[in-house]
Amino acid sequence: MTTFKVIILPIANYLFAVPMNTVLQVRRCPPELRHSPVDAELIHLENRPVLVLNLQARLTPSPQIVGATAQNRVTTSDPFLVLTQSRVGELCGLRVDRLPDMLDIPANIVQTLPETYRQNNLQGLAKYVAILPREEKRLVVYLLDLDQLLQANYLYSALKG
Repeated sequence: MTTFKVIILPIANYLFAVPMNTVLQVRRCPPELRHSPVDAELIHLENRPVLVLNLQARLTPSPQIVGATAQNRVTTSDPFLVLTQSRVGELCGLRVDRLPDMLDIPANIVQTLPETYRQNNLQGLAKYVAILPREEKRLVVYLLDLDQLLQANYLYSALKG
C-alpha cells in the first residue's frame, strides 16, 4: 500500500497536513509573532524573507461576529512556526499552537472535498481530505497544498484589503 508522510498541523478546530518533504524546519515562533492577530505578515529569518500565515486567525470568527469572543483568537504562549517551501521555492511559515506530529497517510483514502465545503468551512485552504479510522473516533485530516495556500492568501488579502 502506498503511503506518504505528512506533518499534522492542529489549527483552530481542524487538523491540516503538509507533505513532510516540503517542511524545512519546525521552530519556536519568534516573539513578535506569538500573539499577532494578523492573517499574514512578512518576516526575515536567517536573512531570508518568509511569509508567515496565521491560519488560526483566518479560520476563527472575528470578535465582531455575534457570539464570538476575543478568546477565540488567543493562542498559546509558546506557539511553533513550521517553515515550508512551495514548488517555486517560496518560503512560507505556518503558525501552530503546539508541536506538530508526523503521520503516514495511505494514498487510497485521500478524497476530494466538495467545493462548497472547501469555500465555506475551510476558506479555500484545502482541496483534499483523508479520513483515518481510529479506535475512539475517526481522524479527519485536510491536506494543504502550499501553492494553493499562497495563492489563496494573495486573493484573500486582496478581497479583505
